[in-house]
Amino acid sequence: MDAYDKIRLLLVENEPEAADLIKKLIVKKFPADIDIADSVAKAKTNLKDHSYDVILMDLMLPDGNGLAFTEEITALKNHPQVIIVTGHGSEEIAAQAFQSGACGYIPKGDELFNLIPQSLRQALEELKRKEAELAVQERESFYRSLFTDATIPMFIKTVDGIIEDVNNAGCELFGYTVSELTGRTFEQLIKPSRKREFENAFAQIAGGETIQIECKGRNSNSVPVEISGKKITTRKGERLLVTCRDLTRWKKIESALHTVIKETNERREEISALLESTRLVLERKDFKSASKAVFDLCRKLIGAKVGFIALLGEEESDIEVLFMNPKSLISDSQQIAHMRIHELSASAYSSGKAVFINDYASTERGGDLPEPHLPVDNILVSPLVVDQKVAGVVALANKPGGFSKENTLMVSAFGEIISLALRNSRTLEMLQDSEQRFRSVAQNADEAVICIDSEIRIIFWNTAAEAIFGYAPEEILNKDLDTIIPERLHGDTLYPIMQLKGSGKLHNPGKTFELMGLAKNGNEFPIELTRSIWKVRDEFYYTIIVRDITERKEAEKALTESEDLFKTLMITSPDAVMAINDRNRIMHASLRAAEMFNSDSVDDLMDLKCLELVAPEDQEKAIAAIKETKEKGSKSDVELTMVRKDGSRFIGDVNATLIEKDDGSHRAYIIDIRDVTERKRSERELQILNNELESYAHVVSHDLKVPLSSIGAASTTLDMLLDSHDDGYDHESITHMSEIIKSSVNKANSLIENLLTLAKSGQQPTDISEVDVSEIVDIILREQAENIKRKSIRIDLDPDLGEIRANTTHIYQLFNNLLVNAIRHNESENPEIRIKKLEYASAGIHHYLIRDNGNGFDPEQLHSLFLPLSINFNGTRGIGLAIVEKIINAYDGVITAYNDHGACVDFMLKDVL
Repeated sequence: MDAYDKIRLLLVENEPEAADLIKKLIVKKFPADIDIADSVAKAKTNLKDHSYDVILMDLMLPDGNGLAFTEEITALKNHPQVIIVTGHGSEEIAAQAFQSGACGYIPKGDELFNLIPQSLRQALEELKRKEAELAVQERESFYRSLFTDATIPMFIKTVDGIIEDVNNAGCELFGYTVSELTGRTFEQLIKPSRKREFENAFAQIAGGETIQIECKGRNSNSVPVEISGKKITTRKGERLLVTCRDLTRWKKIESALHTVIKETNERREEISALLESTRLVLERKDFKSASKAVFDLCRKLIGAKVGFIALLGEEESDIEVLFMNPKSLISDSQQIAHMRIHELSASAYSSGKAVFINDYASTERGGDLPEPHLPVDNILVSPLVVDQKVAGVVALANKPGGFSKENTLMVSAFGEIISLALRNSRTLEMLQDSEQRFRSVAQNADEAVICIDSEIRIIFWNTAAEAIFGYAPEEILNKDLDTIIPERLHGDTLYPIMQLKGSGKLHNPGKTFELMGLAKNGNEFPIELTRSIWKVRDEFYYTIIVRDITERKEAEKALTESEDLFKTLMITSPDAVMAINDRNRIMHASLRAAEMFNSDSVDDLMDLKCLELVAPEDQEKAIAAIKETKEKGSKSDVELTMVRKDGSRFIGDVNATLIEKDDGSHRAYIIDIRDVTERKRSERELQILNNELESYAHVVSHDLKVPLSSIGAASTTLDMLLDSHDDGYDHESITHMSEIIKSSVNKANSLIENLLTLAKSGQQPTDISEVDVSEIVDIILREQAENIKRKSIRIDLDPDLGEIRANTTHIYQLFNNLLVNAIRHNESENPEIRIKKLEYASAGIHHYLIRDNGNGFDPEQLHSLFLPLSINFNGTRGIGLAIVEKIINAYDGVITAYNDHGACVDFMLKDVL
């Protein structure tokens, strides 16, 4: 039976006997549903109610002419194929039939029943061709619509750089119409200052890499874009598909986010250090201990390698170095005097602010240093002021890269805190003065500084707090902290954070908390809160640093939305999508990926090496594709044999794109896998069909003619021998001719039997029973015992090969063909054959592997190994492996042949239910 899907056929024939014979012939040759109409009128009714693939029409009908009716049919859109059948045949009528639109013409006669199947095959092939053309047209229309309406700007360029086509998004990005962009060069859209850079990077774009560059719009406005390209082949020749991504909003978000994060981190460290310094000064009564702790925080924050604190005596030369870092320099403290602190700090004294010199060695002061001396590259000095007099200095030196104005502000703040400690150690009046200075620092801080007492009443409110919350100091002082926090957060959120009315010890001091703030106008906004606790006499007080993080949250939200969009694309993709890190391990995977590889969940794929999903024979090909992706940024249309969790295989069409970090290093790969097993199987089945047709033609035209010719020649010779002897016969010659006839008959019979076996092997299995595979294999091995013994082959056989619901003859043919080939063609010095039953997760599916340690298959013949009359192991032609594949296909199975230190055949088949 021909390998066609069931066809719908209308037979228009007014002679019942002829119609019945033709129907029986067609059903015997093709899977078909056939309706019969005995007139044009009835045929029209059938066409109105049903759709047909082919119409087989008599020329002469009782109520009309078949040629005229054919013209009506072929005028219809997507009309069926029409074949004219007539007993009044002539060349003129044949020409008229084809002119009317018929695809075939059959004269009634002796060859009618041979010509009808042939014409039907031609009609079906023509129908398939038209369906394929229609599918191509629809696909072209679909992809044209995708291109035009895609949200990503896309351009199609010729090899000369001319814009040949552009989609709507591309026009919108640059502010032009399609007609205005068509015919331009893409270079005309690049800012003049960046054209040379674009020309240098053009080869990268054509190679699939991505660049970022400044373009110009219609009004010469700057448009930052990310450009990537891909070479495509069209009917007009090779073209370059260029895609653009507008980076304007992304650049703004990225800049804002980096700025916010940087400032947040810097302010957090500074405020935390100031708060910690404040706590140390308030808790430690000993000035030296407190000032050293504060100095260590300051030096660490600024990043200076050397520093000290010195107090001034009544005389200019009377200098007391309290401590120096590193400690090893304390013995050389006399060198400090040679630094002429008073002279160095003159400007600091007069302004009351810190000063710094970043090229100290080249100054006059640096040249005056005696030998040996403390090596100084740069220095920053901040005065310690008590009662408007300089009581000492904080000095930092040798900071890599030098000091900045921001450093002077921070050192000044720390200097203020150290001065506060100095005041505390001298008099209570100094404490009050230091408090005022702290208030000055706090008032000028960028963040809100709020102090509360143990009853959570606000006792200090700086300028930044007023700006953030909208309350003036006189409106908020002595009010509860609850005033600036939404009511719903009072009990469950605020109180646990502040640990109010507790023991006076904070858990995780310096930790940052995020919650919502409440402004005077009733607006809620996100804030970041850091708190510390301090004690005066027996009362606890709290200092709270608050920062409005609205801008940062918006930036984070934008980033999250972008990530969510990427995740949504992964989830909804009809293909398997996976993100692979630079160690080739899976970081993310879509639900489709888990389904495609029969995994219980996406988590089962996490951290797997991507090569574990590739069949062993294709892993070198996969490694080469990964290497090319690293070099070029992407790799498309790589066909690999993939392996599912249960061991089953499928053919995947793999595309890979490289994602890089900001510094240009590899970050990850995005892998897209499409299961093309069915497509490849369809292509293979079509190839098998064509090859079988060619093989049958070869057999009929050549292979069968050889033995038949031998029989004819021998018969003629035998007649001549009989006629040429009157008295006796040449018995030896006659016997020889008889042997030739017998041998040729046997060859023809064997060839016919093989062809019948091949044809029957693909039919629906019948006579189904539970077949013990071990028994079948044992029978085959006993039949081949002499060959196995002669070649000293070691058989490695699993003890239990299971039972299959199948036709016993099919299972015997399957294993017999594979084992006989393995025995016959294994030329190893120590030949071995392995017969193994593999585990399979699904019930009713049986998985086997037969392998030997011989020379294996010819790599150039692997693609055609299972085709009829293809070249086998030893270069001869046969149909054994074609029979094997047809049996596998009859049981909805799959078979794969490959080389792995010998020939390997891996196959699966299902129970017949």
